[in-house]
Amino acid sequence: EKEQASLMAKAEAVLVDPSCSNSGTHADAHDGSSVDRLRRLALFQEKALSHALSFPQVKRVVYSTCSTHQQENEQVVAAVLSKSEFASTWTVEEALPSWPRRGLTSATVSAHIARSCVRVD
Repeated sequence: EKEQASLMAKAEAVLVDPSCSNSGTHADAHDGSSVDRLRRLALFQEKALSHALSFPQVKRVVYSTCSTHQQENEQVVAAVLSKSEFASTWTVEEALPSWPRRGLTSATVSAHIARSCVRVD
């Protein structure tokens, strides 16, 4: 446990690949996931991403799911980056600039965050 804490304190890069609805792993991308299940998954994903951003030496965090649901992707990133402890210290960068499919905007997701997200659905 002490060794794990020491490694976490030194980490400069973190890949966050949290549990998700798996909606992007099968042909029926809109898998009928219940609203409540998606809400609970998104809350867990927000906690996981927030935890990664709080590592003391971390400089880069990549957030990735196999979900096609905006609630588990763009909305998670937007929600976490809107928290006061992260809003002034973290920004999103456009990943894979030549990739044609970008994130989706919404009432809670800015165009900047959407452009910084990659979609394959």
